[in-house]
Amino acid sequence: MKVRLSEIKNTEPKRSEGNIYELAQSIKNVGLICPLTLNQNYKLLAGRRRFKAVKKLGWKEVDCHILQSGSELYDFKVALEENLKRKPLTDVEVAVAIKEYDELKRKLEGERKGLLPYFGKKPPHRPKEAWTEEKTAEDLSISQQSVSTAIQIAKAVEEHPELVRIKKGGRILSAYKKLKEEKVMQEGLTIEPILKLGDFRELIKKIPDNSIDLILTDPPYEKKYLELWGELGKEAQRVLKPSKFLITYCGQSYLPFVLNTLTKYLNYYWLGMLYHKGQIAQRFEVNMFNRAKPIPFFYKPPLRKQDKWLDDVLISENPSKELHEWGQNIEPVKKLVECFSNVNDTILDPMFGGGSVIKASLLLKRRAIGFEKEKKYYVIGRKNLSKKT
Repeated sequence: MKVRLSEIKNTEPKRSEGNIYELAQSIKNVGLICPLTLNQNYKLLAGRRRFKAVKKLGWKEVDCHILQSGSELYDFKVALEENLKRKPLTDVEVAVAIKEYDELKRKLEGERKGLLPYFGKKPPHRPKEAWTEEKTAEDLSISQQSVSTAIQIAKAVEEHPELVRIKKGGRILSAYKKLKEEKVMQEGLTIEPILKLGDFRELIKKIPDNSIDLILTDPPYEKKYLELWGELGKEAQRVLKPSKFLITYCGQSYLPFVLNTLTKYLNYYWLGMLYHKGQIAQRFEVNMFNRAKPIPFFYKPPLRKQDKWLDDVLISENPSKELHEWGQNIEPVKKLVECFSNVNDTILDPMFGGGSVIKASLLLKRRAIGFEKEKKYYVIGRKNLSKKT
């Protein structure tokens, strides 16, 4: 049906319109191929560029398709469907639209939380599951990771509008991380580690859920310590933020046990190796000169790959044992911290021993939390951390 342009509402664009002149010339030459979409109140749902083009051409009325709308959410979804599925947008435009949809759903779902019919003085509350990124993904028929990444891009552009000119979403996020790191450096952030003496199985219970950006640790490898792996996996599942990693050194002898135990709680990601220069140990039970150590990587879903590439064989100078009998060289640890975390992130080592993970974290301007059960090594570790290099 024909509708007068003066009657159409909600015509102001929320984002860049592109080249309206070229579209106007196309409509002038071949006509309006696709009508505008309005709701029953003549609110414009889809076709803002077409509206601007025909207005530029001096049209007084335009062909429109009228949809019977029942809610603000329906109107928004119609517009979003056209933008996502029928018209190519920039990464930023898509990201902003997805974020707006997610926020609107959270707002509306929150408003729907109501009460059950009741008899008596106090009405029982009916709990309603909170809206999540996963539900937004299901609604829009895209992956949860796409929703999560889109929200990150939109927030980055909100905080730094100048990033819009980069256009590509991945590059925007990389530039945003650099800006954050530069800000921390300019502020001269001084970070003091949180170090606790005691069994990690008790101390870790005080760490809030979803608060740790990386767990990097080197537990004891002997058979009598195998029970620690289950506790490590269970608590890592709780305290890690979604998409964050648990990376742990482990011995060769009980590698199958470690993998089977940790995959009960986290998802397996990769198996790297730490290669020690020089002969390290003779393992007579298998007639092996042991030069390498497995480094299994696990993550808490959903999967979000680390930004930086890493060689899965890390080369280490002979580890120093002067601080701890199981001490490790700090250089490979620094590579892991740098690759799997960002400046100002929180790194946890539940069994810090000589303190290599804590020291590497501080040198790279990360926040560090460490637990150590043995008082002797706790004192030595603190002394190591007091050194400037």
